[in-house]
Amino acid sequence: MCSLLGIQAQVEFAKDKLYNILPESCPGKVLSYQQNGNAPVLQATDAGNQYQQWTVSNLSGSLRFINPFENKALHAKTDASLGITENNGSDESQLWKVEQKGDFVQLSPANSLHLILSCSPKGQLMLLAKEKAAGSRETFFRIREKCDGISGGTEGKYGRACQGVLGG
Repeated sequence: MCSLLGIQAQVEFAKDKLYNILPESCPGKVLSYQQNGNAPVLQATDAGNQYQQWTVSNLSGSLRFINPFENKALHAKTDASLGITENNGSDESQLWKVEQKGDFVQLSPANSLHLILSCSPKGQLMLLAKEKAAGSRETFFRIREKCDGISGGTEGKYGRACQGVLGG
């Protein structure tokens, strides 16, 4: 069972913890990618799937989502599509702005704030024009500490599992 914790003020994430990114419009799914893949996909939540697990680092008010097992980061490509690429600390396409929207958050590429991350009901992840999509449920996400299904969590390299959520 996961404990939920709403975060209202400054967004902070523990460096030694793993997180899942969950779209509201696709219950039971999380942001993931295939091994050696270069595009994000949605997959059924699986606590053992390392491609669904992200560290979250804060850099000057923006966030970077990094898969620590392959050192890959979520990024906004120049053609306004999403990608998975090698983590690069100077690559602004890997930075994301987070805006609290009630019980959820919305994610926009820090270098393209006119775009917003969206997930269609059929599970397609995409960047859309913020002015048209910002009120849509398809742009609502949760960032939840990785749950491993063990009540009370477990200690490990990435800390205690199954505590806290950003966006409700």
